[in-house]
Amino acid sequence: MAQTTSARAAVFSPIAVNLRPLWMNGSIAATRTACRKHKSVHLASNRRSTNNVNSRWVVFAGAARKNSHRPAAFAQRGKGVPQERHNAISASGSSEAVTEDNPEAVAHASWTRKLVLMATSANALADLDKICLSVAIIPMAAHLGWNSAVVGSVHSAFFLGFLAMQIPGGILSEFLGGRKILPIGVLLWSVATIAAPFSTEFLSFFLVTRFVVGLGEGFAPTSLTDVLAKWVPERDRTNAAAQIFTGQNFGNAIGLILTPMLLTYFGGYQTVFYTFGVLGLAWAIAWQALWRGPPP
Repeated sequence: MAQTTSARAAVFSPIAVNLRPLWMNGSIAATRTACRKHKSVHLASNRRSTNNVNSRWVVFAGAARKNSHRPAAFAQRGKGVPQERHNAISASGSSEAVTEDNPEAVAHASWTRKLVLMATSANALADLDKICLSVAIIPMAAHLGWNSAVVGSVHSAFFLGFLAMQIPGGILSEFLGGRKILPIGVLLWSVATIAAPFSTEFLSFFLVTRFVVGLGEGFAPTSLTDVLAKWVPERDRTNAAAQIFTGQNFGNAIGLILTPMLLTYFGGYQTVFYTFGVLGLAWAIAWQALWRGPPP
């Protein structure tokens, strides 16, 4: 209330001062005319102030709209990203179109597609070697005389190895890089898969091979995530992640189709392990060929 009274006093005090002579002369008409004049001047001043504020807001909003169309800068190089790869990512993440007039961008896009394809196939091979035993163990149990307890132990051996390697695999991928850890895991589970048929007569040895397969596949999730974060441009990571981790379902589907065919037409359960193990070795060779030279 006190603030309102002081505000009114500040507005009308000059009016009272200016109109004092008029009251003293007794001219009511002149007083009314002066009041209207002062009021119109006050309203015009307020209108000019409002227009100035509105004009400043329009200018600010226009500048904001103009800046919103500017392409966002590519993310800064994160911890552990090699300098040469950061330069390549920065070039790829720019607003330049991938055209024939930009051969560096074309080469980089082609290399990235190969990288994502290799990572997807690695994920598919991991589930291929895991799911094949779910089908192959039926004739194996009949041939070797395994009961349900043995079958359960064989399946659990893989998951124990897979579980044991999750955290160590993440630590190794962080310090050494996923591009180096991933082929080690593929070689580990591929060699153990090839060795499995030779150890079926000794259950403990066969359990060890399945445990080693789990260890090798335990490298895959963390190393693939590291490769995705460090070697795929930010604008392509969402699609690349979808492709890479879809490889798991693809490997399961292909494994459930190929394993019965190999069991029926190509010599029994030994052929299943040999075939899928050799595919892993071939993948490791192709992965090394991808990194033979510096990335574009």
